[in-house]
Amino acid sequence: MRRDRAALPVQQHMIATYFTLRILITTGALSVPIGCLLWTAVDSRVALAGSLSAFYHTPARNLVVGAVVAVGVCLIAYRGYSPGENRLLNGAGIAGIGLAVFPTAAPGHGQDNVVNWIHIGSAIGFFALVSATIVVYSWRTLPLLSPRTAKVYRGTYLVLCLCLIGFPVGAAAVAASIGPGTRLLGLETGAIVAFAAYWAVKTDELRRSSAEGRIVAGTVTVADDGRCEVNVPVIQRKYRAGETPV
Repeated sequence: MRRDRAALPVQQHMIATYFTLRILITTGALSVPIGCLLWTAVDSRVALAGSLSAFYHTPARNLVVGAVVAVGVCLIAYRGYSPGENRLLNGAGIAGIGLAVFPTAAPGHGQDNVVNWIHIGSAIGFFALVSATIVVYSWRTLPLLSPRTAKVYRGTYLVLCLCLIGFPVGAAAVAASIGPGTRLLGLETGAIVAFAAYWAVKTDELRRSSAEGRIVAGTVTVADDGRCEVNVPVIQRKYRAGETPV
């Protein structure tokens, strides 16, 4: 992580906290599909489940629950650049925790029960709120970059947002029409990877622009809506003795 030389050591620790939270969100999300797939490879008791949620009913339960709850807590702990972004991230974090503590119904059991519907609602809420965060707020730090670089990031965020909408919608359609299986597992994995990719790209963008260091140093101002603007320095003119300031 690049440090802003204008920031004091204690401020650098504050900047590093934000960086660490984003890395934890990224790695925590990726650990769910990767961990579950590796678990099936090394533990003969765990067969390849028809969805990521179905791994709750296998020995990999603690991995799934622990990772998803950790990501939810990190989203709540992360302070957005505006009150609106912060509310969306808090909502996504709460939905993520709900996704973990209210499991999907076990294979062979009826799906029409309260816990399963809370699980489904939490999943919908999680991806909807994360997608809204990207659509509304992801571009508001881009003015700190060159127009060409900002355009690349803007396009990347658009693609990731479409993935965060398309994969869950596709997963819901497959679950309703076909049921659990490799297709559903693949679509859920795609949605999780897109979520992790957003936080990885956002981390790279903020590192490249040194946004947080510049904000701490006072060279960048954050508006109430989260939009970042570079402060234009005011040049102080020195006047000679007896000269009247203009």
